[in-house]
Amino acid sequence: MLLCVGGVFPDTIQDSDKKEKYAFVSLDPDLYAPILAGLEYFVPRLVPGGEIFVHDYFSAEDPGVKRAVSEFMMQNKISVSPLGDSVTLVVSKSF
Repeated sequence: MLLCVGGVFPDTIQDSDKKEKYAFVSLDPDLYAPILAGLEYFVPRLVPGGEIFVHDYFSAEDPGVKRAVSEFMMQNKISVSPLGDSVTLVVSKSF
């Protein structure tokens, strides 16, 4: 199922969504709090091998994105790698 939801995260999540599992998520809010909230919400719900694209991780204009990912990485067992487009990082759940 493909689901595209616009709005401010995590306000856009509904109670019925909390039981879903995800194979791919793209986060692009450009702000610290929504990126951190997105990682906290989606990483536990990723299927094994699932991935999250975090846009603007390498952007000097959006330092909150890198800070949120770095904090989340320190607290959780995840692997990350650059996508290769000079702005996007891929968060993978491998277990």
